[in-house]
Amino acid sequence: MNTNENQNSWDEAFALDIPSVDKIFIVIFDIYDQLRNIRKKKNPFSDDELQNILKRLESYLVKSSQIEQEHVKSIDFEDTDLYISNFQKLISRVDDFIIDYSSNNPVILQELIDYLKKWLFAQLMQARKIYL
Repeated sequence: MNTNENQNSWDEAFALDIPSVDKIFIVIFDIYDQLRNIRKKKNPFSDDELQNILKRLESYLVKSSQIEQEHVKSIDFEDTDLYISNFQKLISRVDDFIIDYSSNNPVILQELIDYLKKWLFAQLMQARKIYL
């Protein structure tokens, strides 16, 4: 992941060469970058942009977890349940943040960004075990 805050975090080195799976990660990395950019605002809670991005993330995670479930059904890998359940854990974490959104606490936003970053890398590592 690039350390420059203005660059996209997705790197082609992360690609699994499975277009539908790579797309999932590219979109989630893009949302991660949007959250980081919002965090830089003086008041990231001042408009609906943050809430809209969170709702987009939540709905995309639900959709992509279903797509991933279909992909891994045909693969005999012992940790596929863990891989799919991690999507559900992130969805739950985003739900919690949406509930806490009204507190306007930038620390909570940073915690979500940090969690999403860790989740992305853990999921990428797990995806590599499953697909490669």
